[in-house]
Amino acid sequence: MTIEAVGNEGALSSAFENVRGGGTVSMIGVLGIPTWNYPMMLAFRRDLTFRVGLANINAHIPPLMNLIAHGKIDPRPIVSHILPLDDARRGYEIFDAHREGAVKVLLKP
Repeated sequence: MTIEAVGNEGALSSAFENVRGGGTVSMIGVLGIPTWNYPMMLAFRRDLTFRVGLANINAHIPPLMNLIAHGKIDPRPIVSHILPLDDARRGYEIFDAHREGAVKVLLKP
């Protein structure tokens, strides 16, 4: 499985290129470009499944948290900002505008 979580056309295309045959590409990032072309023939030839939407989060977060807890996945490379919950408005603003090199903004209580 590959997960596109940043809302970037290049990241989504890369997810399709790098998922194993028979695998799933899950997009939970919000893609700002509505003209992205689904790679139909690639998906057909490699028997790929494409899942999109925030409902995917419920299916994937528990297994991902387990992988993180056991040191199998390190999410730190995609976290560009760690802000207190009180700064949520600022976090959403910089993420939405792609300012300050924002990739993923983590809000902590």
